[in-house]
Amino acid sequence: MSFGSAFVLAGLALSYFLVWKPVAAMVAARSWVATPCVITGSTVERHGSPRSGATASYNWFVNYKYVVDGRTMIRDRWSFWPRLQGRENAQAKRAARYPKGTRTTCYYDPAAPDEAVLDRGMTYSAWLLLVPLVMVALGVIVIAADQEGA
Repeated sequence: MSFGSAFVLAGLALSYFLVWKPVAAMVAARSWVATPCVITGSTVERHGSPRSGATASYNWFVNYKYVVDGRTMIRDRWSFWPRLQGRENAQAKRAARYPKGTRTTCYYDPAAPDEAVLDRGMTYSAWLLLVPLVMVALGVIVIAADQEGA
């Protein structure tokens, strides 16, 4: 019972930060203003030491600027989902989608124009973050099985 409860609690805690908060932000951003923006930088950074023997992982970072009421804003949020590290080629593909100088659309909060995002929808990496929900489900199954055995 305690093992199942620990899984449920850990899954719920992780779900709040990795799923519910991003989903709430994504829904709220549906009313944000679309505006032209320009990519000012798009880089892939390596993490992990080659001497440690661990496999290196990579992160993609993007910066963009947009103008609201004559004020230039510079931001770096790509999406509402937590930034996941990955393989170099996958992160390089993201960087290639947004090379420096690219004109695209970003979305800003009209109530707080310095809050912006490039992609306000579901990203492919968001599906990986459903793991906490699986933890909750497994915890409930363990608890239910324990109750039947009691």
